[in-house]
Amino acid sequence: CNEEDRTCNEEDRTCNEEDRTCNEEDRACNEEDRTCNEEDRTCNEEDRTCNEEDRACNEEDRACNEEDRAVKIRVFPNSQSQLCRLHLGHLLVALIFVVCSSPCWRGLILLYPVAAWLPLLGNVVGYIGGAMKAAVWHGRRNVRIEDIAEPSAPGPGEVQMKVDWCGICGTDLHEYAAGPIFTRVNTPHPLSGRLAPLTPGHEVAGTIVAVGPDVAGFVVGDRVSPNPLLRCGTCAYCRRGLPHLCAQIGFLGCHADGGFGEYININKERHVKILVSPS
Repeated sequence: CNEEDRTCNEEDRTCNEEDRTCNEEDRACNEEDRTCNEEDRTCNEEDRTCNEEDRACNEEDRACNEEDRAVKIRVFPNSQSQLCRLHLGHLLVALIFVVCSSPCWRGLILLYPVAAWLPLLGNVVGYIGGAMKAAVWHGRRNVRIEDIAEPSAPGPGEVQMKVDWCGICGTDLHEYAAGPIFTRVNTPHPLSGRLAPLTPGHEVAGTIVAVGPDVAGFVVGDRVSPNPLLRCGTCAYCRRGLPHLCAQIGFLGCHADGGFGEYININKERHVKILVSPS
């Protein structure tokens, strides 16, 4: 009987060991399950974050599309083609009156379409002589290639430069994508008297094509690269030789027409110095 009891006790101990082993395995499985659940929760959080980012991107895309549609609505109603159709309608109405009216009124009626065509004729004449291509900043994501008037003859202390090269700076990109940042849209800059719309571009180089009065050391044909800084020359910083800290500081392309056009007038004194490479 004692031998049998000992055998039973050994078997019981063996069973207890197996039970403990099973419990350990169960605990390990439970830990793995908890780990998997944590990973699943993390993945779900990441998915929710990605969905939020996607929704934000979609909102930005919709906003950009709305801005593009707004630009088209602003631009196309004022196009030259619609002006032509309008003036053609005026002319047709006048011709009908000419056919149906007495001879004494025909001369006065014909003056109406002629007067209506004068603004368009002025635009055509301006395009034929004295116009140039330029990229003009009108607002955020709104830069247009336009025909604008060439700069007038350079004044005292000025030279006129034909643009050969103009770089696109990070400032230009920021003004396009998120402007206005530096460009003024409500009040003119005190030094240039300019506000938007204007021509960007300040990393510019070109060739002098005209020289104004009181300019020494520069001749037609000189290759130049202007300093884009606008400074007053009278504040405490300018008098100390620190024009980059000028109280009224400005820049070409942000506060005055820059190099994204075909020609530009440069004021020698205001722009500090023009670097010259011999022709």
